[in-house]
Amino acid sequence: MKRVVDASPVILLAKIGALELLRLGAEEVLIPSTVLQEIVQVNDSASSAILEAGGEWLIECEYRAEQSVVPSSLGAGERAVIEQAIGLGIEQVTIDDLAARRVAQQLGLKPIGTLGILLAAKLTGVIPSVSEKIEALRAAGMYLSETLIEHILRAASEGESV
Repeated sequence: MKRVVDASPVILLAKIGALELLRLGAEEVLIPSTVLQEIVQVNDSASSAILEAGGEWLIECEYRAEQSVVPSSLGAGERAVIEQAIGLGIEQVTIDDLAARRVAQQLGLKPIGTLGILLAAKLTGVIPSVSEKIEALRAAGMYLSETLIEHILRAASEGESV
């Protein structure tokens, strides 16, 4: 399986030292050039880790759709992820933005977000705890509602709240 990734999940997973989780279940992880440019504009340890991964397993890709079916109301990065996935025949996209996830789903793609990646990692035994990663994400600046956290913790069989 191949996956096309957006900036937010990449940055957040890099900030908590879990960037490698993007590779879980994927033979290739593709990042549109537009998204990579968003990331490298911020010169911090997360962007350095991402650039390092770029040389090893994160593959920069560029696909230009002749005519986009993605609404212009989405951000440039989200549009690029969805367009590249459609253009390259890849079903799975990793996007946190809710509006972009809905559009991706309407267009026949299978969106997964940062929390979905963490949940998959927990359910396959790659990480021992989702709650610890959620705490780290919150500390890194990701807003998560209590309802969403409780839903993920239940799905991970970690009943207690963060």
